[in-house]
This record gives sequence, structure tokens and C-alpha cells, in this order.
Amino acid sequence: MKERLKEYGYNLVEEKKESNLIKFLKKFASFSSIMLEIIIVLYLIFGRYIDASLVLSLLFINELISFIHEEKANKAVQILEGKITNKSKGIKRRTMEIN
Repeated sequence: MKERLKEYGYNLVEEKKESNLIKFLKKFASFSSIMLEIIIVLYLIFGRYIDASLVLSLLFINELISFIHEEKANKAVQILEGKITNKSKGIKRRTMEIN
């Protein structure tokens, strides 16, 4: 078992960390956000600047609230992951092992 552990390592999945700015900007790539962005562009083309600024501010506020809620949920998951202990029982070579 020690040889396999040396060769393959622990059975863990690495988490990819993204910056908060990238996470926030990815929020603007969802279907509903793209629809609102198209509406903003159309309003700007037709000269309705007040309507465009209103939709833009609502879009920004919506994405900001969504980002804040997601970050709170991620922090809660990290706290719960820290409290989890992995123990397993198995019989190997007729002896009981606990990991």
C-alpha cells in the first residue's frame, strides 16, 4: 500500500481557485444576463439612455447580490468540509484496519 501511495498519492481532488473578480465577471455570461445586455445595447442604439442606465444598474445589482450569496454559500461549505472526518473500516490480510 505504501508503494501505491508513493506512486499515485492520496485520493484527493484538487480545487481550482479563481479570483473573485473572475467569478463576478462570469456572472455576466449567464442567459438572463446576456438577454439584459442585448436590451441595454438596443436601448443605447435607439437613444433611450435613461432606460439603458436603469437596466444596467438593475443587472449590476442583481449580479452583485448573486455573487455575495454564492460566496457565503462557498464559505459555509468550506466550514462543513473542515468538520468532516473520513474513517473507513476494512479487512485486509485477515486483520481489521481503520483509516
